[in-house]
Amino acid sequence: MIVGATYINPQSRDFPVRAIQTRFTDLFEDTLGAFKVSPNVVLCGDFNAHVGELSEVSDAHTGFVLDCPEVLETKRIVCNSLNKAGQLLVDLAAATSMAIATGRVVGDDGQPSFTGNYGDKKSRPDHVLLSPALYTLVCSFKLWDTCASDHAALSTEFRVNVVGGESANTKHHVCRIGQCVNNLVLRWQHEKAHVYARHISENMELLAQFVVAERAGDVDKLAFCVRSLIVQAASSRAVGMSAQARCVFKRERSRKGPMNPVWFDWECWEKRKKFIEAVKRGDAKHA
Repeated sequence: MIVGATYINPQSRDFPVRAIQTRFTDLFEDTLGAFKVSPNVVLCGDFNAHVGELSEVSDAHTGFVLDCPEVLETKRIVCNSLNKAGQLLVDLAAATSMAIATGRVVGDDGQPSFTGNYGDKKSRPDHVLLSPALYTLVCSFKLWDTCASDHAALSTEFRVNVVGGESANTKHHVCRIGQCVNNLVLRWQHEKAHVYARHISENMELLAQFVVAERAGDVDKLAFCVRSLIVQAASSRAVGMSAQARCVFKRERSRKGPMNPVWFDWECWEKRKKFIEAVKRGDAKHA
């Protein structure tokens, strides 16, 4: 499991909207990198993001919706304010098939986690984002008054069963450790081509970075900009051309008895396979 502790500065004169967009672009790239290592990812911290009543559920959440249809219901939101960071956080969750636990899990009603030094302010800038498999394991959520900060501590409790679990360390896992087939998959949809192109043309931040990199002859930066333009456009909720590929597991052989005795190991299976192939070629001969 990969846990990412995140902090993003609040919008201000010294940290304008463009800086927030850049920070979320970096976070998006890091999240995609985390999913290449493990399908179980947690992002948590002070994003200074007010998500309001926005929903992150998109076309990329198809499998997640089937497992947890309740995510289609309206979230429980006490703090319904919305800002640019909140919109970007929802877009990130939509593009990576993650769920924002705020207002969804037991004990979380979207209540304020920031009250100010004198208790005169109330907002919810702190959030927990979970990959689908982890979301289904959440038992409860609590906010704790630490008395040491103007932010409350977020506590999420999971139900964990280590018996019979599959992981990248088991021999039936097809992907190599650290190289799981849990990548972002882009699927072209011709009917959304106009929306896709418009998203690219309106991404002024990355287009400006592309121009600067071109003038400087920075090939690596140019490649990053092109990739980010494509991925961000495809991952937009309005476009919906992205999804997460799943890890692949071999099915366990369940046959037992005379046809599959205990001593008949994988080496025997390989020799049997070669023998059958030799028979088909006509190379098998009686001793």
